[in-house]
Amino acid sequence: MKSILVRLSEQPDRIIPARLIREVPSAEHELPSMALSTEGGGKQELDPKDRDHTKALARLFQFDVQLLNNTNVNQQKTDVLPYGTRAYVRFTHQAEPVAMQAWRRLRQLFLSRLAV
Repeated sequence: MKSILVRLSEQPDRIIPARLIREVPSAEHELPSMALSTEGGGKQELDPKDRDHTKALARLFQFDVQLLNNTNVNQQKTDVLPYGTRAYVRFTHQAEPVAMQAWRRLRQLFLSRLAV
């Protein structure tokens, strides 16, 4: 991964660099927060078959990132954002040859058709 950039919804004009702390190696249906569901203001639709209403229809990956050089509105250094803060995260990857991209897409197509 080349870089991670974060924009907070309160300050969309400010870009904050970040680093990857942890990633869950498999996709899961379990939502880490109900704020991500359509009922909580997010974009993930809930599975109507789930009685607890905590599972998404699509499988999701979870990444934990740490903001670098984060200052709040008063220009004070802060390590913790208020709970429920919405952030837009951009992961920039290294350049890859077109042949490698095509091979990966073809492999993903076969794996999705075989339900792996």
